Amino acid sequence: MHDPAKAQERKEARSRGGRARHGRNLGHVHNGEPVHIGELADVVKVLEAELNDLLTLEVSVSRARAVGYLCGVLVGAYKDSELEARIAALEAQL
Repeated sequence: MHDPAKAQERKEARSRGGRARHGRNLGHVHNGEPVHIGELADVVKVLEAELNDLLTLEVSVSRARAVGYLCGVLVGAYKDSELEARIAALEAQL
């Protein structure tokens, strides 16, 4: 591993490894349809779609972090959605 005679071989191996991670097919980026956010439910739909796209990628630490983050955002959106519905019901009673 530290043999100076193999320095060039190590350098080429690192280079091949870096190239192997580039140019992968990650699937579609966007279906071309515009996103319209008019209410909280629209945000939830977008987040769910992104989460589903994210889950199609190869397993990695960064994917796991992104999935965890989006799940946390979705939980918050669901809580906000519930509060929004409760406030609307109270306003309807008034």
